[in-house]
Amino acid sequence: MEFSRINIIGAGPAGASLAFFLSSLGYSNITVYESSKILGSKPCGMAVPASIKDLIKLENEHIINEIKGYRLFIDGKLLHEDISGTHWGYIINKQKFLEDLVSDVEVKREHLKINLDELSKRKDDLYVIAAGIYWNGSPKERLNAVEATVNVYNWNEPSIIQIWFDTKLMGYYWAFPHSEKKVNIGVGGFEDFFSLKARLIKFIKKIGSVEKMEPEKILGSQIVSTGIVDSILFPAENVFAIGEGVGSVLPLTGEGIRPSIQMAKIFSENISSKELFIQNLKSSTLYKTSKIQRKILSILKQMPPFLRNKIMRSIPKDIMIKIGLGSYSENDVNKLKLILKTFQV
Repeated sequence: MEFSRINIIGAGPAGASLAFFLSSLGYSNITVYESSKILGSKPCGMAVPASIKDLIKLENEHIINEIKGYRLFIDGKLLHEDISGTHWGYIINKQKFLEDLVSDVEVKREHLKINLDELSKRKDDLYVIAAGIYWNGSPKERLNAVEATVNVYNWNEPSIIQIWFDTKLMGYYWAFPHSEKKVNIGVGGFEDFFSLKARLIKFIKKIGSVEKMEPEKILGSQIVSTGIVDSILFPAENVFAIGEGVGSVLPLTGEGIRPSIQMAKIFSENISSKELFIQNLKSSTLYKTSKIQRKILSILKQMPPFLRNKIMRSIPKDIMIKIGLGSYSENDVNKLKLILKTFQV
């Protein structure tokens, strides 16, 4: 397919990285539409695994902090940890990262209305919807998350992230340090924003090292929890959709930056053919991981909290890590199936 213009709607991780990949491949007929004054304004923890560098280059100025360890808790008790100094990932400056991705393409700071009937009439142009949850065609099955970046008196382990699973919430709290003096703390799960905000305030007070908690600085957002939804990838003949708006978020972990970039890369390499795009997407680790995590999430949601706790405690450390990183094999999946079968799930 040849198009006179490639119009990308949204400059979040999916849209911005798609513009970057296409520009790198020699496309010069690209326009990105973004209505937000600040790129990357959707609240998130801004943590990405080290494997993101296999997809796209991170400059030093994009990196706020390096993740060199983790502690994983379940219902308040330590489950696993690695504080050996292994390089796990990064906390990034999402705004700076996205701005640099679109620095060599045309960006129009305006809202382009997504009217599929109108867009489909402009057959010489290609439209790629990368507007995330702000596209009205995106899945409505979502969880909520709230977060705040707070100043602390002293964070003793500034390169160690901490995650607390809460089986009653069916979600988790996180603490992603930016430095010894600043930490991003949040909570996500299947509760309303008001309840999650109350939980977060209580959790921050429990941590005890925060200089000052300002509730008005707590930000919230929804996260699509369906995994990739095949049926909405092509809303119209000359209109594609990628990124969180089609469920390119790992359902169990809520990781969205890297999966959106992965999908954008697959699309950029197969832009000439819908068939090739679908074929390569479905054979990708991203797609398989999305579907597997979706199944696991559906199973866990139907269980009482005590059973969730037992199952999570029975998952071997190496597989738990692979789930977190979204990089497990078919053999790992079979092991998970055996664990679930043990609990008659």
